[in-house]
Parts: sequence; C-alpha cells; structure tokens
Amino acid sequence: MLFKKDDKKRIVSGAMTATLRSWKRCQAKVGGQYNIPPYGAIEVTEIHETPLESVEAETLACAGYPSPDAAAARLKVPATASVYVVVFRYLGKDPVKQPDTGEADNDDLADIMARLQRMDTRASWTRATLELIAENPGTRAGDLAPNVNQDLATFKRNVRKLKALGLTESLETGYRLSTRGRQLLEKEMS
Repeated sequence: MLFKKDDKKRIVSGAMTATLRSWKRCQAKVGGQYNIPPYGAIEVTEIHETPLESVEAETLACAGYPSPDAAAARLKVPATASVYVVVFRYLGKDPVKQPDTGEADNDDLADIMARLQRMDTRASWTRATLELIAENPGTRAGDLAPNVNQDLATFKRNVRKLKALGLTESLETGYRLSTRGRQLLEKEMS
C-alpha cells in the first residue's frame, strides 16, 4: 500500500492507524505486511467494506479525515461510495522482506525466465508488460493496461505477479522495472 509522506509520518507517530481506500476490489489482506519506505512497515489487522458516509468519526480521525466529505474529496469519490477501511499497526522502522530486486546471477535469471514462460502458457503477456513498464515508468496503470489489451484489474494482477518475482517496483503513481527486471529484458534482447 502506498501512503503520502505526511501520512507516513503520522503512522510512525501513532496518529494514523487506519486508511480508507476506494479500490474496486480489496488489494490488501489481514496479516499482510507492507513497507512504508523509508519509515519501516505496517501490518494490516482488519479490513471491511462500507459506505463512506457510514464510517465512524473515530475511524475517520484515525485515517486522518475530519469528516466523510473531507475523505470523499481526497479519495475523489461521492460520500455515498463504498470504501475499504483498512486498520493497521506500525511494526517499526525495519522494513519487511520483499522480493529481491537487485542483480541476479545467470541461474536466477534462468529460473525467472522459466517461471515467466509458465505464466505465458494461456496467453503471452509477460514480456509485453515488462517492456511497457520499461518504456513508461511512473505511468498510471489505467493508462498502461489498454496498450497490452488488458482490463485494469487483470493488468494490476499481472504486474503484482511480476513484482513477486522482483521484476517491478511500485511507485507513488505507476511502476518501474527493478534492477533485476532491466537485467532480464537486456538478457532476453541480447
């Protein structure tokens, strides 16, 4: 999960223990641990979906909003929209382990290429997606998805698969290839 810098500082201070998200489908899980660089990590303790106008004042305050209208304005949704309330706890300044995104040796690259081939069994999408992200770092997923003939949900799901292999990294907006992802594309093209 991504947070703005001011929100990250509020998480560290203990002032923020929840967030509201206007996802089409839930993109976090209870027990999931998420880094908030460079401030450490959080662990999700509860998630529920509810109309924004029904979110309790205490929960709104824990998420940094004085009112449902303020939340609606920041989330760019109507006050009647359904949102996910994600409650979490701060784990401390140490990040949680993420997939290795640094340089890979030839054996690691061969293993990743074999996994990508298995992912492409039904339809070939991995290389096109990696190349698209390489050419358009920091671009919104909604702007990228049509370029590879995928709906937004499928595109995001596929990028998460690539991220799990250490090939992509999430940015505040969009994605970029990791060192490992760039290395893989260079090897495939040579």
